[in-house]
This record gives sequence, C-alpha cells and structure tokens, in this order.
Amino acid sequence: MIEEMMPRLEGKELLATIKSLGSRASKSEKAEACGYYTVRADGSKRYNYTAMYQAIAEAAGVSVGGNGKPGRTLKWATTVLTTGACLVGQRYMEELGMEPGDELTIKRQGRKLILEPVAG
Repeated sequence: MIEEMMPRLEGKELLATIKSLGSRASKSEKAEACGYYTVRADGSKRYNYTAMYQAIAEAAGVSVGGNGKPGRTLKWATTVLTTGACLVGQRYMEELGMEPGDELTIKRQGRKLILEPVAG
C-alpha cells in the first residue's frame, strides 16, 4: 500500500521552501521537504519529481497544464481551401467550451486572427 506522508506544498510556500533549501540540497531532499513523495509498503520512498517540477513552474507563473494527453501539446496546421474557408480543430473548440451552434467572433490583430466565443 502506498500512502502520502504530508500534504504537497504549492504556490508561494513551495517556492519559499525550495529557495530556503538552497542549491546544495539534492532533488530528493527537496521533494521530501515539499511533500512530493510516497512511502511504499516496504517503507521505501518514491519521489514524484515530475509533479514537483510542474508545481514549481506553475507557482512561478508558467502554465504546464492542458486538456490533451500528457506530454503532448495541442498543435494544429490548416490549409485555406479553394472556397477561402479553413478548418479549426475540434480540440481547440472544446478548450473554448464551444458546442455546435455556438458563435465566434473573429478579430484581426496584425497578421493573426483571434477567435473568441460570443458571450450569450
């Protein structure tokens, strides 16, 4: 049975703890001090470095979450059709919370097009 030993630190508290440990602390020491480990049935510890690094990045203002599969980023390329139309991927619409029949506004910003759901 695996059980977590302490609540995982997040946000400013996580950043402050990492900073206070300094550069001499090992990543295992940092993971343990911040609660990013579990204790296995045999008493050994399993450190969750990925979760810790993601939490550090998010605490520093870097978004690492997403609705896609883990480790993959949403990337879409499209071609303008002969009719002048182009397709936008379904996953992008899902991220915006769009459903069939919903309306979008299209705004031009330099050479970019910005799609925004119409508030309704």
